[in-house]
Amino acid sequence: MRKRLILLCAIFIAFAHFGIQIEAKVYNLYYLGGQSNMDGHGRVDELPADLNTAVKGVMIFHGNTAPDGEDVDGRGLWAELRPGHGAGFESDGKSNRYSGKFGVEITFARRLLELDPNSNIAIIKYSRGGTSIDTSAAGKYGSWDPDYNAKSGINQYDHFLATIRNALSISDIDGDGESDKLVPAGILWMQGESDGANKIQAAQKYKTNLKRLMDLVRAALRTDDLPVVIGRISESGQDENDGKVWNHGDIVREAQKSFVEKDANAALITSTDNYGYSDKWHYDTEGYLDLGKEFAQAIFSLQNDLDSDSYYAFQDFVYKTIDNTDLRLYMFEPKQDKQKGPKPAIVFFHGGGWRSGPPSQFFPHCKYLVSRGMIAITVAYRLKNIQGTTPFDCVKDGKSAMRWVHLHANELGIDPDRIAAGGGSAGGHIAAATAILDGLNEEGEDITVSCKPNALVLFNPALDNGPGGYGYERLGNRYKEISPMDNIQPGLPPMIIFLGTLDGVFPVLNAEKFKELMNKSGNRCDLKLYQDQRHGFFNYRDGNNKYYYQTVYDADVFLESIGYVKGKPTIRSE
Repeated sequence: MRKRLILLCAIFIAFAHFGIQIEAKVYNLYYLGGQSNMDGHGRVDELPADLNTAVKGVMIFHGNTAPDGEDVDGRGLWAELRPGHGAGFESDGKSNRYSGKFGVEITFARRLLELDPNSNIAIIKYSRGGTSIDTSAAGKYGSWDPDYNAKSGINQYDHFLATIRNALSISDIDGDGESDKLVPAGILWMQGESDGANKIQAAQKYKTNLKRLMDLVRAALRTDDLPVVIGRISESGQDENDGKVWNHGDIVREAQKSFVEKDANAALITSTDNYGYSDKWHYDTEGYLDLGKEFAQAIFSLQNDLDSDSYYAFQDFVYKTIDNTDLRLYMFEPKQDKQKGPKPAIVFFHGGGWRSGPPSQFFPHCKYLVSRGMIAITVAYRLKNIQGTTPFDCVKDGKSAMRWVHLHANELGIDPDRIAAGGGSAGGHIAAATAILDGLNEEGEDITVSCKPNALVLFNPALDNGPGGYGYERLGNRYKEISPMDNIQPGLPPMIIFLGTLDGVFPVLNAEKFKELMNKSGNRCDLKLYQDQRHGFFNYRDGNNKYYYQTVYDADVFLESIGYVKGKPTIRSE
């Protein structure tokens, strides 16, 4: 127990160290744990060529495993993720010995990057084949029960804590000479087969044991409500006697389901029932590839409150591939089609100064507008901090996204004459640019397909990029190519602008000038001002920001005025 307390203290100190780094690179940290189907028995030699390479920028610390009773292990080192982190992987803390197998980590990381392309991903993995939670089923493989004191008293939970401690003791995980910040983002747990194998008492206690262990793992990662995704155990039916490999597996499966139903921040992967097997215990290569994707989708949904049982459906599409980068858009649509015929749509672009930012910024807006009968989309575009691109490239991507939506409007059920664009800050600039600017089209793109929206919904947009305006120092003499303020013309779509009176990026005087120029050109431009509010005042945050509700309410009123929604807003006004 004393050793365990020392390990926990070391972990807390390590997290405190990570937390005080200034201007650190921020990584979302995921823990992968369990037994052999988390180890992974997918075959590296069966991977398609595009997956049999390193996953650029994704870092992994894979703790060396040890049986119960041996000295605390968890040795490892941070390295870029590549195939070979499956069963048989070993590390002495100085170098890794990769195996010919892989687990869920490859497609988990790749799919998560598709869903959240601007995130940095770090993985800590410690799993051991054959292990149980309950001590009665531990056998020669080991138990995750923290109180298991057989032999020397060292158990799998101790090895897990050591792995966390060792991983967090390294401040520069990517070797770029700068300290990094690790932010716990989720737990993936694939285990339970051993508890459901032969001893019914182990299976019957699994519900209690699983909850306790997940609480302790969350505590070790210092995040009480950390998202947890459980992979449901499944049956191969290949036992030589009665076909049933896990004699009490149904009890464990029910316990896993119960845990997820009672935990507000947990999800259950059930696709495991459909996988093929390489032997009677382990999934085949295709199974692990799919399981990684399912884990990524589930953790992303938990992080962004995407409820699979809700009124909306969520899917993503590649709208453009450039410089070996797939750019995606993320679409929310009503599940219950109460409105016949094509629906109005809105396409959002996130903020971040053309440098950074997540498409998920506008997920809350999307979910609300879907409840009002619209299709809502958010867009990932190239960024300076990720791809080293310029604001001009951002506009090109914005136009490409709008063209893709127009081109696929019919199959997506979108009314091509009612496609709005929206965004915040730099994203508001991109949305406006798709409507106002004639140039900055991607080379080779079919410009006969329109990129122009039919309406604009703009949250403190950066619309003046000339001298004294936002971004001028990066644009220089080319500012007139990209500044909406300098390209106003008749025939532009109706728009609404939401702005705080203390905004430093797009001051009120500039906004009033923009509105005046729009009106003089015969265009509708509504300007809504919010007293004493600064840049970014409109964001959802934790759902407690009254200005999110006010601006969405006012956006709804605007959209009703142009025939995109019907009736009064269903969201509260503050």
